[in-house]
Order: sequence, then C-alpha cells, then structure tokens
Amino acid sequence: MGCPPRLAAAVAGGLGWYSLAGVSVSSAAGVAAGSIAFLSNLLREIGAFLLIPLVARRVNAYACIAVAGATNEDTTLPMILRYTDGETAVLSVLNGVICSAFVPVLLSLC
Repeated sequence: MGCPPRLAAAVAGGLGWYSLAGVSVSSAAGVAAGSIAFLSNLLREIGAFLLIPLVARRVNAYACIAVAGATNEDTTLPMILRYTDGETAVLSVLNGVICSAFVPVLLSLC
C-alpha cells in the first residue's frame, strides 16, 4: 500500500539484526524508515524470546531456528539450548552465521 516493496524488503532483510538494519536503512531511506527497520527487527528478537518455547513444544525444534533469524548465534542461542537439543543448537549457530553474513548484502541490494 504505502510502503515501496524495496523498502519493505530492506526492513525485513535485517533478519533480527536491529542495530545494523536501523542504521543502514536510515542512511539509505531516511530516519523514519530506519526507525521502522530498527523497531521491526527489535520486535522480531523479542518475539523470538517469547515464541521459541511455544514453537519448540507445539511445532518442532527445527522451527525454532526460523523464528530467531540472525540472532540465532548470539542472543537467542540460550533459549534454543534450553528448549531444544544440541543438534538444533549447532544448526542454529550455523544459520545465525549465514544470516548475519547475508544481512549487509540484503540491505545493500534493497
């Protein structure tokens, strides 16, 4: 509707990495867009803390990896360890590293 697709992709392209997404989008598209990117990615991380226990119980352990995005390798890793197994934690760290490597690329493309 009111948001261009490239801007929406840039906001979502932060994958939970709010500190980088907010600054990058702000410098490219303005302060308002950067604030939206920051808040969107911050809420994704907070949502991951709330949803990981629920997703681990109701869906499966691997689905918890998708909930957290790039934060798998650092801030949400303790939650992954607590509510899943060691194999899922290793995959979670690998996913976090891959997502974190691609966030700057995604943001620059959008």
